[in-house]
Amino acid sequence: MKYIGLFLLVQLFYTKAIANNTRNIIDTAAQVTVFNDTTIKERPQQKLLLSVDQLRYSPQEVNITQIGAGYSIKGKNDHLILKFNNAFSHHDYSAQLFSEYYHNFSKKDYINILLAGSDGKFFPAFIGGFSNFFVPGKGWELQAGARVYAPKDDSRSFVFPVGVSKQIDKHFFGYTLYMVEQKKQLSFVNNFNYRYYFKGDQFFSVNYGIGDRYNIFQPENVTDIPASKMHTQTVNALFTTPVSATWNLEIHFTYEHYKDSKSNKDFNIYMPGLMVSRKL
Repeated sequence: MKYIGLFLLVQLFYTKAIANNTRNIIDTAAQVTVFNDTTIKERPQQKLLLSVDQLRYSPQEVNITQIGAGYSIKGKNDHLILKFNNAFSHHDYSAQLFSEYYHNFSKKDYINILLAGSDGKFFPAFIGGFSNFFVPGKGWELQAGARVYAPKDDSRSFVFPVGVSKQIDKHFFGYTLYMVEQKKQLSFVNNFNYRYYFKGDQFFSVNYGIGDRYNIFQPENVTDIPASKMHTQTVNALFTTPVSATWNLEIHFTYEHYKDSKSNKDFNIYMPGLMVSRKL
């Protein structure tokens, strides 16, 4: 945890130091990346973030409330997001430090680094990730990366995403193949993404994922989850819109279904939530 906190502090000062003249093409706070053949000069942007999510595990009948507060800053070629996430369930509490950092090497090449740490109760004890994105132009984008999810025990999940996307006018189409290494076995999950851009920063997004893998993380108070490989399906919908010159609202909903083909056991995760951001 202390190394993650040191990394966040260094990145914050580094990004602030270069934020005097901003030319940015990434908006990760809104969970969307928009690239054009020419960049647009704009003033440095700083935002405050507040998110609320409600997780429900069924049939376990466990509810977990997550509340996060964060800060986002964009420099000329850098974008840093810092969040402090809290989770509550009955009388139990857990916290997570989360950071996401983007660096643009050029209009056609940028990277993403993700680091998060917690006590492992309601979040994985450690999450680390690196992705490289290549933007050849004409609406195309390619992605390759690696992530690791580590709970408190010795089990770990390594995820290797490889993706391609294409934007045509107001329509965005994306496909990502996730190769998941767990228990010395390799599994595959396919993810399909569609977005429609209305105007400005207003857009609608829907994701559908399907594949087979072991469970990546299990909260401490959730029991009776199969230990074998399961068939999984995920649907996510998101809508974000500015509500004023300084405020932005995002509403999202995620549904996940897991089924063990051997024991025929299944469980579901429902997660409605929202995020508001305010420009400083």
